[in-house]
Parts: sequence; structure tokens; C-alpha cells
Amino acid sequence: MASSPEKEITADWHALSVSECLELLGTDAEKGLSKNEARRRKEIFGPNIIERKKGVSPLKILIRQFMNLMIIILLIATAISALLGEYIDAVVILVIVLVSSVLGFWQEFRAERIVESLRKMLSPTCNVLRDGAKLRIAAEDVVPGDILLLEAGDKVVADARVIESFNLQVYEAALTGESEPVLKKTTILPRDTALSDRTNMVYAGTSVTSGKGKAVVTATGMQMEFGKIAQQVSEIREEKTPLEVRMDEVAKTLGKIVIILVATIALIDIFEFIIRGEPLGQTTIINIFMFSVSLAVAAVPEALPAIVTSTLAVGTWLLAKRNSLARN
Repeated sequence: MASSPEKEITADWHALSVSECLELLGTDAEKGLSKNEARRRKEIFGPNIIERKKGVSPLKILIRQFMNLMIIILLIATAISALLGEYIDAVVILVIVLVSSVLGFWQEFRAERIVESLRKMLSPTCNVLRDGAKLRIAAEDVVPGDILLLEAGDKVVADARVIESFNLQVYEAALTGESEPVLKKTTILPRDTALSDRTNMVYAGTSVTSGKGKAVVTATGMQMEFGKIAQQVSEIREEKTPLEVRMDEVAKTLGKIVIILVATIALIDIFEFIIRGEPLGQTTIINIFMFSVSLAVAAVPEALPAIVTSTLAVGTWLLAKRNSLARN
């Protein structure tokens, strides 16, 4: 057995032979690691868990729904409608705003729980070889170099190179999207083989459907493919999507049109009064303003935010049904 690694080893494990993998990881296919060595490696590499970073609070997500420019315009339209005595219109617009905000909140709230969903996909225990004996240990105690003993019904708890396979088939849809179980082999693959085609590797979060085999752990914790996904998700910058940018542009354009419309209608009415020689009293000016604002409110597409949000929510729901994860 080669000397044990003192730091995380990165290699194209699928392109190495079984003996090369075992040598690099300082382990034995028949005996596995000793309990003392496993304990030492856990201190070096840390527990085999997906770290959970503090996410955005539900209150902040809810408040964020009302910071949309189109929503602000609709809230202004609601207030104006109420001032004009158009209470039914005001209530309808307010309901649409609330529905749109609730749908947006649900969509973002679910997205914030993606990392937790990834954590739940990992099995709490697994079988390994330690000092030549089969042991069932907590998944978080698995370290690089451990020999996983896999059989039908097991969930894979870490990324590993297959070193022994007896019709070992693994369901990898959660990671690669492949709908059929993949037959695992021990043969060496080309270095540029895509992750979904690496038939000599097993990955955390996937499950064994049939057969049995052994695999040597190559990565744990945040170094696993699932860990990398979790890290990417947690580090996504809060930037607007192309659709949100376009919606803001529409809202800005609409706001300018509304202001121009109010001013134009008001000036036309005032000009007509001047031509007819009628006096412009305070009541007349207020009526002209109210009439202009009423037309402007009518020009606002109240249902647009709700339609866009509900469409996105339906898309998210359909993806969730398929246990899919998407990021921009």
C-alpha cells in the first residue's frame, strides 16, 4: 500500500487503472483503511457532508417581490383607483398583485431550498471495509480511500472509482438525467470522457438498482459532484434574468407612456376650455386630472406580472416533478 495522502488528490480517476487509483489513495482493495487511518483522514479532509450556507430569509424574499418596477406601477394604479372611487378596480388590481407576489415568493423560496434537497438525497449510512471487515458506518465518516461495498438498494454516499463489479447497475438520473440504470465496469476510459459516460465511476446521490460491487472513494464532501453543484447554487449572484430585465424595460417604457398620456390628455382638455372661453376653476382642473389618470390606469396591463410569474411557477413545478435542477 502506498503512503496515505495528506491533502485532497484531484485526478482523472476514470482514466486510471484500478491499481493506480488504489496506490494514489493509499488504500487496499481487500482490507480497506484501518480505523486509525480513517480517523486521521477525517481530520484532514473533514466530514463527508454538503455544507449548508445561510440562505435568504423568507421575509426578505417576500419583500423582494414588491420591489419589481411593474408591481410598483400597479400599486400606484391601485391607490389612484381607490382615490377615484373605483374600489372594484382597486381590489382587482390588488388581488392580481398579491397573487403574483405569492407565486414569485413560492418560486424563490423553493429555489433557496435546493441545497437542502441535495443533502437529503445522500444516505445516512453505508457499508465499507475497515481493517478487512465489513462495517456499516455513518455517511459523514466516509473518507477518500475508503472501500465502499455496494449492492442493490444502496445509495452511493461519495464519488468513487469502481474496482469490482458483478452486474453492478446504478440509477444516475439525479445527477446526469439518464433515465435508465447504467451498467458499471472497471475498464479504463479516455481522459475526455463526459461525466455521464463514465461507466467506471459512481457518484454520491445515485442509487444501486441491481448487482453488487466495490468502489474506492475518490472525493467526499464539497469535492463531490453533488458538493460542487451545491456550492455553485449557493454562490449564484443575485442578478436579474433576461426575462426580468425585459420586464423592467417594459415597465419603464410603460411608465413613460403613462406620464406622457396624462400630460397630453390634460393639456388637450385645458386647451379646449381655453378655446371655448370657459373659465378654468379648481374643480375643473381636478376633474381633468382625474379623467387623465383614469385613462392612464386603464392602460396598465394589470395581469401581466401574474401571467409571467404563474407561467414560470408552472415550469418550476414541472421540473420539480422530474426531480430536476437547473441553473443559469
